[in-house]
Amino acid sequence: MNKFKKGLKKRIILLSILGIFLISLAVITLLNKDSLNLEEHNLWRNIGCSFGLVLGIGINILSILPSLKNDDKLNEMYIKSSDERTALIVKSTSTMSYIILLYTMVCGMIVSTFFSNVVSNVFFYGVCYTLVVYCITYFYYNRKF
Repeated sequence: MNKFKKGLKKRIILLSILGIFLISLAVITLLNKDSLNLEEHNLWRNIGCSFGLVLGIGINILSILPSLKNDDKLNEMYIKSSDERTALIVKSTSTMSYIILLYTMVCGMIVSTFFSNVVSNVFFYGVCYTLVVYCITYFYYNRKF
């Protein structure tokens, strides 16, 4: 149980660092908006995405904090996280989502070649990046297990 509790504390620290980074990035973007030459809608989209991510991080941290103070909630969270059915659902969902997103990006890349090389290249590099990340994580977990 102590290992699980340490893992939760580490997650809170990493999420806090990520939140601080996103807030800093948003503030820097706002302070330098004139020199960045961003269009107005792109600027506010970036700020909005940063705000949404920080909000999600905050909700995640707030859902973990009560478990660290109450052993019953910690035990409940441990049981929920180590449940085989939940793990199988998460694994199946992740696999299917990955496949759908990858095929959607490939189809987008093919269709966009008729309209814009820039968009097609963005899809292409997105697919390449996704496959590289997949290969790295595959080899990592193949050695780990």
